[in-house]
Amino acid sequence: MKRVSIVRLLAGVLVLILTLTACSGSDTPARVAAYGEYGAELARTIARHFPYRSPGSQAEARTAEYLVQVLQSIGYEPSIETFRYEDASGQVRTSQNVVAYLAGRGFTLADKSEEGGSILIGANYDVPVTGPDYVWPGLAEGQVLSRSYSQYDGIHDNASGLASVLVSALQMRRDPPGYDVTFVFFGAENAQHAGAKAYLQGMSDTAKADTVCVYNVGPIYAGEKVYAHAGQNSLDDDTHKSYALRRKLYEATDIFFNYQLNTLNGYSLYTNQATFFVSKPGGFRQVVFREWTTRTGAHTPFDDAGFPIVFFESGEYNLENPSDLGPENKDPEFRETGGVIAGTPFDSDPFLFNIFRRIDEEKKSEAFTLETAPGEPEVIGPDIPEEDDDTEEPEEIDHLRRRINNTAFILVKAAQRGPDMSTINEP
Repeated sequence: MKRVSIVRLLAGVLVLILTLTACSGSDTPARVAAYGEYGAELARTIARHFPYRSPGSQAEARTAEYLVQVLQSIGYEPSIETFRYEDASGQVRTSQNVVAYLAGRGFTLADKSEEGGSILIGANYDVPVTGPDYVWPGLAEGQVLSRSYSQYDGIHDNASGLASVLVSALQMRRDPPGYDVTFVFFGAENAQHAGAKAYLQGMSDTAKADTVCVYNVGPIYAGEKVYAHAGQNSLDDDTHKSYALRRKLYEATDIFFNYQLNTLNGYSLYTNQATFFVSKPGGFRQVVFREWTTRTGAHTPFDDAGFPIVFFESGEYNLENPSDLGPENKDPEFRETGGVIAGTPFDSDPFLFNIFRRIDEEKKSEAFTLETAPGEPEVIGPDIPEEDDDTEEPEEIDHLRRRINNTAFILVKAAQRGPDMSTINEP
C-alpha cells in the first residue's frame, strides 16, 4: 500500500473515532443543521431548469419568478425590484432583484430589551455563461477545453449559495432571528455587480444606518474548503484590522466551533490565514492578506460603502503568494482551467457530483459517503420539509447537501447573535 493511502486511511480512522466519541454518552450534542434534502434539491432544480441564467436574459427573469414561487411557498411575501444597467457592450439591459423580509424579535441583554437593527443576507442567481458556444475567458491562445458548455448549469456558481440562503430563510421562520432580516437575491451580479449596486442605491439612509452586517453567500459547492471573509474595508491601516468591521466574521466562526459542525457534520469553515503581503485595495501600500478576500461579488458595493461584510465561498487559500490566488480545487481533474471551476464547463451538477464522490471516497477523511444524485424533478419545486424535521442526518449524505445545510445553519444562528452577545427575545 502506498504511503499516501496509509496516511489517508489513518486520517479516516481518526475522524471516525472522534465522531463516534462525540456521539456517545448522555451528553451527546443534538445533531444540528438537520435540514434534509430540501436545499440540495433546490440547487439542482435551479441548475437543471435554468442552466444559462445569464444577466438580463429571459432565463434569468424566469429564475427570478421561480424564486418568488419558492419564497411564497415557505411563507414570505417577496417582491421583484426591476432595474436597468449598461452591459459591457454599452447596451442597456433589464434585470431584477428578488427581495423578502422577516421581522426579528429583538434582543435581551440582562434585564433590558432592545431592537437589534437589521441584517441583509444575499446571493446572486445569475451565471456568467450565455450559451453552449461560450468561450471561457481564462483560456490560453489556441487552448480548447475537453468539456463542452452544451449542458452547463452553474450548480456551484451560484445555485449552491442561492439554495443556502433559501434554506436559511425557511429555517428562520421556525428558529426566529433577533435582527430584522432582508433576503436579497441579486440579478446581474456578473454584470459588474449591477443588482447589488441597484439595491444599495435604493436603500434609504435609515435602512443603511440600521444595517449591522451584509452576508453574501457565493459558490460553496466545488471548492476545496468553505471560507468566510470580512470586507476589504476592515483593513484599518497597513498593519491593523478593524475589530468592529470583523466582529460578525468572528461570530460566524464561533458558531462553527460552538456547534461542533466539523465533528458532528463533517463540515469545516475556514478564514484565510495567509501570511504574505498584497497591495492594499485602492492604494499601493502592502498589507497582510488575512481574513479578507480579493474576490469580488454581490458584497463588493456594500464593502465599498463601509458596511460590515461576511462573505462565504469555497476556494483555495493555502497559498504561498498572491499569484496563486484563484484556484477552487487542486484536484488534477480541473488542471485544464488551472483549478478554476466557476464559469467553466466543470460547473455542472452531474460532473461535480461524480467527481466529489470519488474525491471523498479517496480521502477517507469523513464519516459520510455520497448518495446517488436524485433524478430529474417531476415538478419545478422540491417538497418543503416538515416543520418537525429535526431527526439526525443519515450517514449517507452528499457533498452539496452538507455544505448548503451547514452554511444555512451558520446564517440562522448568526441572525440570533445580537449586540454585546445579547440573546434573542422570547415571544
